Amino acid sequence: MQNLFRLGIFYISAFIISTVPSATFTEGVTGQPESFFPSQAVSQTDKTISHLIYRGLFKYDESGELVSDLAEDWKISEDGMAYTVKIKKDQKWSHGLEITSDDLIYTAFKIPEFSGIATDKIDRYTVRYSLPTKFSPFLSFLTVGIMPVNAEEKQNPLMPISNGDFQVISVRRDGPAVRKIVLQNKDKSAKFKKLVFRYYSNEEELLLGAKL
Repeated sequence: MQNLFRLGIFYISAFIISTVPSATFTEGVTGQPESFFPSQAVSQTDKTISHLIYRGLFKYDESGELVSDLAEDWKISEDGMAYTVKIKKDQKWSHGLEITSDDLIYTAFKIPEFSGIATDKIDRYTVRYSLPTKFSPFLSFLTVGIMPVNAEEKQNPLMPISNGDFQVISVRRDGPAVRKIVLQNKDKSAKFKKLVFRYYSNEEELLLGAKL
């Protein structure tokens, strides 16, 4: 079910980016954002934004096939219980630092699905995941967004350091309530440049806002 959700999010994101002709797409939603960290995102909107601003070791392509993203190379042990993954070099966080195996280990420690899985650092760019039992679809778990070390402890969950195609550039509040969040495409040559999420207290307010 979780993998189907991730695949669904991919198609939603791809649909928005490929079909909206203007440079900015605005989406109205009810409720409040809580966190865009992959380890903490709960609501559908939070998970959608998390998917847009974070990359994983693998991803689903347009045809629904699992392909590499941050992963450069990987090996599976003969017994199917150890996965060794090497990430591409020179992959950067939004603040300019390089993504390393320390970030993979931190992410695995924070993601509930990795409970019981040992994650060992081989070198600066390589980790080994050791499973307690054989689990053939494990690579699909590695589509989860990678977070930088100490993200939960030191970063704003609504404006985190990220590594995806989009980055949160603005959070506008009305008192304690978030009213608007803006994501910007890091590829300045891209046709689709911004995503704007407007937050409303309830459905009635949302419908009224849509008419304005």
